[in-house]
Amino acid sequence: MADSIHEFRNELRGSYLTVGLPNVAPFVGFIVDRTLGPGIVTRFGEGGTVSQFLERNKFIPAHIRLRLAAELCTGVAGMHARNVVHGDINPKNVVIGFPNGVVGKFEVWIIDLSSARALSAQCTISYASPEQVRAGVTGDFRWGAPSDVWSLAMVALYCINGVAWEPEVLKRPQIGNDIFKACQLYLKELDDGRIWPALPPNLVSKSTADVIHACFTMDPERRPSSAALAAALEQEAYRLELLST
Repeated sequence: MADSIHEFRNELRGSYLTVGLPNVAPFVGFIVDRTLGPGIVTRFGEGGTVSQFLERNKFIPAHIRLRLAAELCTGVAGMHARNVVHGDINPKNVVIGFPNGVVGKFEVWIIDLSSARALSAQCTISYASPEQVRAGVTGDFRWGAPSDVWSLAMVALYCINGVAWEPEVLKRPQIGNDIFKACQLYLKELDDGRIWPALPPNLVSKSTADVIHACFTMDPERRPSSAALAAALEQEAYRLELLST
């Protein structure tokens, strides 16, 4: 119960700090359930998570996939401008909403701010930055906006390619449910350069690919900002939309 209350306080604080931001799920209120404990209520995302949306719509055009990722980055850039860091950005923490009930017009909304400003062992390892994974090993929980940028680029890869990046090291039988061991092995392979997230060739322009790949720099201070990534993805979405007409 203590953990759930801690997460609730983090999410409530995150919701308060992000009120009115575009692409962050609109805060409605909170509830207290006798069995489940306290919880945040946000606007319902009718389209489901990004994972569910892309699974149902496998053949949507590339420019729409890019716009999904760009909207996510815009939302996170707004959070960063208010000194709020999400900490667990992945396709299951982003939902699709239809403003005013218009199905043809969607918006991307960020949900689950329970990890905001406080790294949890529950962060999704394959989308987490190296410094977050390292925190799982050392307990040194220093991280910031550049960690979100790594995760944003991971989600962008997923949106563009339609396939989640899942390193083989995280699938090894000896890991099981041992998060500590998973963090150790994953971090070692990243440090050694044996695995590296990258876009397949020719899916986007070289300039856009360069911005995405720059987000995977091991040095957090050398990564682009979330706003810069949003701008690059939006520009590429516009370019591909023009080519498709």
